[in-house]
Amino acid sequence: MFIRNDYLNLQLLQQQRLSLKNMNQATERISSNSRINQYSDDIGALSVTSQLNSLLRSNAQGISNTQDAVNLLNVMDSGASTIKDMVQHLRDLIIQNQDGSLSQADKSALQLEFKQTISNIEDIAKTTKYANKTVLNNSSIQLNGSNMYVDLGSSYKNVATGNHTLETTFTVDKLPVGERAFVYGFEGKHHAIEVNPDGSLMFQTWLVDGSGTANSYTIETKAGFVKENETYKAIGVVDTDNQMLRFYVNGEEIGNLNIPADQSLFDYSTSYWGNLRLGIGNNPGGQYDYPFSGTVSSGKLYSNAFTSREISATFNGRDTNNGLVSEWAASNGIYNTAGTIMNGATLVNDKINIRSGASLADKTQIELTNLSAKGLNLYSLSIDDANALQTVDSALNTVLSAKSNIGAQINAMTYRQQQLYSSFTSSSQAVDNMFSIDTAQESSIISKEQLRLQTTLTMLQNYNDHKLKAVKLLNQ
Repeated sequence: MFIRNDYLNLQLLQQQRLSLKNMNQATERISSNSRINQYSDDIGALSVTSQLNSLLRSNAQGISNTQDAVNLLNVMDSGASTIKDMVQHLRDLIIQNQDGSLSQADKSALQLEFKQTISNIEDIAKTTKYANKTVLNNSSIQLNGSNMYVDLGSSYKNVATGNHTLETTFTVDKLPVGERAFVYGFEGKHHAIEVNPDGSLMFQTWLVDGSGTANSYTIETKAGFVKENETYKAIGVVDTDNQMLRFYVNGEEIGNLNIPADQSLFDYSTSYWGNLRLGIGNNPGGQYDYPFSGTVSSGKLYSNAFTSREISATFNGRDTNNGLVSEWAASNGIYNTAGTIMNGATLVNDKINIRSGASLADKTQIELTNLSAKGLNLYSLSIDDANALQTVDSALNTVLSAKSNIGAQINAMTYRQQQLYSSFTSSSQAVDNMFSIDTAQESSIISKEQLRLQTTLTMLQNYNDHKLKAVKLLNQ
């Protein structure tokens, strides 16, 4: 006997399944208002849209970041405008003071107002902040990685071998080559924060055993930790109460080590190796200079061992003066009495990197400024000084230049934001186009498949009826 497959029945059933599938797909598209609802709908389009969605999210964050930058610059501009008005007022007071008809009492009142205005300029520069960051009292010392450094003097040898904390904020322009670079700490037998050629950052100190033999100990990050043009706040803690050394960077503990029971910290209070330094560990030209290429904005020495809570507070801008032995800040300019700028090191404005796009390379730098009374060289100025008018005019020019720079940066960030908006809009439109549906077309598909399904069902019914009649005839 030869049995044949019922091909017509199979074809009708297959067509029925296909019609149901097409109807369900069209209904799903209309319900979701999206052409693609699962990966199998359009593999190529989904791959493209995944990339576009990633770009969209990056651009959206870039737009937010640039808006933060614009807000920061607007805060700077507002503060700078106030300082400009105050510096102009200083100029008016100087000219008024030259009026020969004024009495001595009048001149004394003008001098008092002059000094108070200078004090107000200093306060505004220090208290103008955005997101807890000071924006008008920011400078760093530029070090060239060759022979520039700052010597903070030998008057800080009083930490001896007890508890203390070293703290510094810096930016690396170039990683050192061959040898490590000295950022901040005690010269000579380095008790310092240093950068290694492999991009690791370390806290180095020397310990002495009972025989007087000194040995170097370090706590350091992984290689590649330090990135050029990025800013770091590093804190080294010597906790002799608990025989412990600890190292923190940007508020996070990098590591710690126990001070061996038979050893103590090298005594910098009795050694000629007692000066605090920025940029170079020894005098230029020596074998162990280890010059640093970058900027340093501050260096502090405390006579107590910071706790983890104090570390966190310091990183978040809530500095403590508890136990402060030495504080050096580049923003204090030439009126900083804690250290001497040497070998050509220069003051520069601090910068903030803004991530303003989808890739890591999309960075825009915001340049801060130093419009404090110290930074403007007004801090010790008297209304009666022979060069008072020239000094104030120079300060006014500095403020006006800073305002122009702020305005230019606002324009640049606004333009960058417009670029991001344009990219965001284009990408959004591209995604919408890929996912958008033609409702009329999908409705037409449903109608067509419904008709096809009905026809198939009718054909199946008629076909099966004919087969049933044939079987009945055979059975008679």
